[in-house]
Amino acid sequence: MEQLVKILHNVGNLMEIIHTARTQNVSTWDSEALQRAHDWTKYFEQVYKKLYQKPVFVSKLNKHMKLQYQGVNTKYSLGNLEVNFELLGQARKILLQSLLQNPYLSKALYGQVIQFYQQFTPTEDEQANQLVQDTVKYGQNKSAVLLLSNIKDELSQSLSLQSQHSAPSLSSKEVYVHTEAVLLCQYLRRLVERDLPNPKMQKAIEEKLDEICKASQGTEVIAYMMLSQDAVMANDTTPEQYRSIVLPWLLQKCTGNQSSNSPVWKLPCHVLSQLSGSYFTFFKAYIAYLVQWGSVMSLQHDEATKTQFWRHSQDPENPTFSWGRFVQSFKSLMEGPQFLIETVRKLLHNLCHHGNQFDSDTNTDSEPSEGESRNNLKVWTELQQTIQQADS
Repeated sequence: MEQLVKILHNVGNLMEIIHTARTQNVSTWDSEALQRAHDWTKYFEQVYKKLYQKPVFVSKLNKHMKLQYQGVNTKYSLGNLEVNFELLGQARKILLQSLLQNPYLSKALYGQVIQFYQQFTPTEDEQANQLVQDTVKYGQNKSAVLLLSNIKDELSQSLSLQSQHSAPSLSSKEVYVHTEAVLLCQYLRRLVERDLPNPKMQKAIEEKLDEICKASQGTEVIAYMMLSQDAVMANDTTPEQYRSIVLPWLLQKCTGNQSSNSPVWKLPCHVLSQLSGSYFTFFKAYIAYLVQWGSVMSLQHDEATKTQFWRHSQDPENPTFSWGRFVQSFKSLMEGPQFLIETVRKLLHNLCHHGNQFDSDTNTDSEPSEGESRNNLKVWTELQQTIQQADS
């Protein structure tokens, strides 16, 4: 009976040790504390070996452990671990696995944990195999915690930056997009750091982008990734390596014969404006798209209301090509960096006086009719007036 009482008392110490090994409190441990914890688990393994073949005593011990420590796994944050006799035999393994996945364990103690694996009684090959399995499996959990912590920090910085510019609070959808963008940044960074040959790295990145693009809000995730703090960080060559692959991929998706229906141009206007301010080649593609859009806008007459309004002549029912979005696209650019503002002002001035014909990039082989030319000049004039009225 005395032996039973002693073991039950010590079980409480074991649960306190495992609890600490799984929480932030492990940061208070030094080398001696870790050694004591490890010695306690070795003690319980010896207890298990001595009592394993005494079923009557084990049955009593299990019964008292349940009575004395019922619900203790919730108190001590032991997760799915059950407080029973089998726990004693796995004590050292549970301790080391808990420490491997705890991001609060210091680097010095992490090395000491690795050394403890060498003290297992199986062969060296079995020790190495167990160590590799546990390091990979529980290292992934640790990485996930660290990654989510980084995401939290980056989102907090992003939200703080937006609040400084009096931006509206993010919706749940925007939080999701920002989070996915940060994850994509981390993925691309790890891919670049693997130092793959450039063709393999490019293929891997493009395949990942194609996969994401098929998902809901996938294009928006990629856009925000290109605008994230990681992607535009100065004095860091890693983002430059994956940007040099992502940007051409993005441009390919929004140029060519089907460019007007590209999901890229359906992104929020402020996102397209931010991309334009960050990447000049994207700005050029965006301007060409907007000029082409303006060239197919036609003035419609509503006989019932005796009013006139602008509609996209080729796809009049598509909200992506509404007059309101057309105006907002230019207004968002005018809220960007100074070079964007000056460039767009000069662009509108030229369009109001010359129409699309001044720009060879947007010119076509066929000459527009006189009516088309007047209509083309009018749409740019009204656009400019609408923006000026909004600014006054």
